[in-house]
Amino acid sequence: MNGFLENSIIEIMKRYNYSEESGSVIARLFNLMVAKELRGFCHASASVLFVCLTELSLNPGLFIGEANIENKYFDHSWICLNGRIIDLAIALPLDYSDAVGPVILDCDLYTKGKTSVNYGKESGFEYDDITKNIMNLKFVEYMDNAPYSKNGLWEFVRIALNQNIDIDNFRTKYMNTKRSLLS
Repeated sequence: MNGFLENSIIEIMKRYNYSEESGSVIARLFNLMVAKELRGFCHASASVLFVCLTELSLNPGLFIGEANIENKYFDHSWICLNGRIIDLAIALPLDYSDAVGPVILDCDLYTKGKTSVNYGKESGFEYDDITKNIMNLKFVEYMDNAPYSKNGLWEFVRIALNQNIDIDNFRTKYMNTKRSLLS
């Protein structure tokens, strides 16, 4: 990731009285997503970010539902922190035409303005099979079995936090985690 985006993430987090460390964690995760070209990684990145921000004692909310850009609806996952959205995956969509900047506390990092993405809107259509499957999986089962590394998404948590983690302890700690359905 270029230093500009990393500094922008940290700056926005600090503007809302969050630590530089929280901005660095978010930046490391986004950097990893860009380096690995992880498109359509919303459910995974929100899950990883939920664990990381919880470990920093920030009390994030993990949401799943629909979002839309210019009336194009799609199933999506994101984080809320004190009522503000954090969404890294929105900048790496499956469909390149929908790209907007990563959203940090409602701010689009590319435009420096409020994000144009509407979260929690309803199209009236059913969720796709992937989203339904994720909604039915236990959080730890999803973290364990995501196909991105031999340690599932826990490896992404380790990288974003920049520390070794005891995966078994994390499994126990997050065994009752649930995604909030926002519609």
